[in-house]
Amino acid sequence: MKGVGFILILSCLWSYFLYDANGQSYPGRNITRLESFLKEENLDKKNITILDFSDNLVITIEDTTVFIDFARLSVLNLNNNFGFHFKKNSTGLESSTVKIFSCDKCNITEIRSNTFSELPKLQTLSLKENGMNSIEADAFTRNTELVDLSLQGNEFVELPEKLVENLNLKSLFFDNNSLYNFPEAKPFLISKTLEVFTCSACGVAVIYKKTFTQVPQLRVLNLQWNFIHHVPDLTFTATPHLQQLNLEFNNLTNVPLEPIEESAELEEVCLDGNPIEWTEDFPVFIELYQKRELRGENCNKNETIFLSNTVKYLTTPPSTTKSTESPLEIQAASVNPTLLDALIATYLLVCIILEGLIFAFISLYLARIVRASSKEFDYSTTVLNPSDIYKIN
Repeated sequence: MKGVGFILILSCLWSYFLYDANGQSYPGRNITRLESFLKEENLDKKNITILDFSDNLVITIEDTTVFIDFARLSVLNLNNNFGFHFKKNSTGLESSTVKIFSCDKCNITEIRSNTFSELPKLQTLSLKENGMNSIEADAFTRNTELVDLSLQGNEFVELPEKLVENLNLKSLFFDNNSLYNFPEAKPFLISKTLEVFTCSACGVAVIYKKTFTQVPQLRVLNLQWNFIHHVPDLTFTATPHLQQLNLEFNNLTNVPLEPIEESAELEEVCLDGNPIEWTEDFPVFIELYQKRELRGENCNKNETIFLSNTVKYLTTPPSTTKSTESPLEIQAASVNPTLLDALIATYLLVCIILEGLIFAFISLYLARIVRASSKEFDYSTTVLNPSDIYKIN
């Protein structure tokens, strides 16, 4: 796959926006009420396929049926209406034709079971950067054609595991939900069709053995820029079709050798930017990594932080030839250079302190001797007075 599928989709959508002759675009017009604006414009409801109301001041849609008479409307864009939200306890929108709905950087903080229930043809939904933190488990029950879901840049702490269970969802883009972590005792999601899951720059610290057990068609997994410190064995046994794995810039200290060995279809593994420490598994991993050519085009391009250039050798890799060095030299060579510098500095400091103490002791001792000698031969007190020689009591 090599991660080009999503780019192709975006290219097609972009072309769709630019060249569809039946599209109407009204960005930056300071529109506040869509209902009254559409009446004033008197649009051709039979032929319009695209409506773009991005970068306006729409707060909500009072009449949820406002688009129901647009017979061919396929794309609806409300991006950057910063205060926009759906009315509570009401259907969000109604349309039997809309396939793509986008409201990035709006103010939709929750998705209820009826928010998109009257958009049965919805295929692509994008709700990036809304400050969203709540989504009901049956939010997409009636959106059976939903294929691509983008929820990046929100404030989710968790996702209902059955959120897309009965859908044909292919892609879930969940990056930059910094409060999100995988649940411990259950799968993060149940889906028989999900192929792409991205959660870079989330709050993921731990991958559990059950995390990916219910996404058998997963092919692309991007978890870079998280806090993951370990990948358990058997993590990917339930995802036999996994092709791309990105774990760059986490807290991994060991290479995930067994999880990679058990994934026969892996084509790309990215691990740069992790504080990997040399262990006995590392040479085996490098051999496997090079043999299967697992470094791909989606991995980090900065050579200074390549895994092979940043691994920490806490011990010297074993030599295949007999060493002629003495045991002391071998021991010295195996010491961490930073630790060795610290030991040398400590030794020198102790020597300086001891020298100072010895010097002070010698100085005090000599001074004491000098004072004692000067008092023993004080002639001013021992010279006899001549007048006392013949003095008779």
